Amino acid sequence: MTILNLSERIPVSHRFPGAYRDVGAARRFLADLLGRNHPCFYDAALLTSELATVIMYHAQICVFGRDTPEFTVSVRAEPDSVGVTVLSPGCGCWAVPGVTLGRGLHLVELIAARSGLVRTLPDPGVWFELRDR
Repeated sequence: MTILNLSERIPVSHRFPGAYRDVGAARRFLADLLGRNHPCFYDAALLTSELATVIMYHAQICVFGRDTPEFTVSVRAEPDSVGVTVLSPGCGCWAVPGVTLGRGLHLVELIAARSGLVRTLPDPGVWFELRDR
């Protein structure tokens, strides 16, 4: 499958209901959009999986008691780079470094060329950009 709207740089998004199998579904969504030959595919797949896993874990322990760990993945791709945003409704504390358990946010900081937080409610999250090295 080719990247949709590549020349227009329009992100393609998909909302996942938040079952554990959706971590793999998010990875497949990314693979379908980028293709495994994209230079950033493997890092993008890793970071997207890690962030989706953080959301799953957070939904179980958050003191604000979210009912569902649903999340949205948006992908904007170019031939030598990719931008991914992972959003999840709720308090957003899953996206705060030092508050969240696990390695997802740490890996984003280590691997991504640029990254940041989306602090808008009701869907806070994390974005990252990868570039071919």
